[in-house]
Amino acid sequence: MSAEETTWFLCRDDFERQDKDSFRWNEWELLSLQAAIDDQDAEWQNSIKAFWDDHLPVCLSVKGGYGYYAIRLSDGAVVHGTEPEFEETREAAPSFGRFLEMICSGALVLDA
Repeated sequence: MSAEETTWFLCRDDFERQDKDSFRWNEWELLSLQAAIDDQDAEWQNSIKAFWDDHLPVCLSVKGGYGYYAIRLSDGAVVHGTEPEFEETREAAPSFGRFLEMICSGALVLDA
């Protein structure tokens, strides 16, 4: 977790948490789905579900807006997404190992 507690890596307890008063591990997916449900757009709902079926969030942030890093399961790359279109991402690292190396070397600052 960052010193300001605005960015954190998801750990086992986060994936098991069911507390609706805190951010759940799939909070950004749930927000996107709620928007699609409110619009009564089944095609959009399906595309959101398909996206998140291929992306596992590993880090969440609320600094300067909602954002996340996720492992793209189809190729192992780490991607970064932000609100309002969580499903529009950019590749942050080609692998989780490289993602961690970039953080440790200072090449990638998560709470910026």
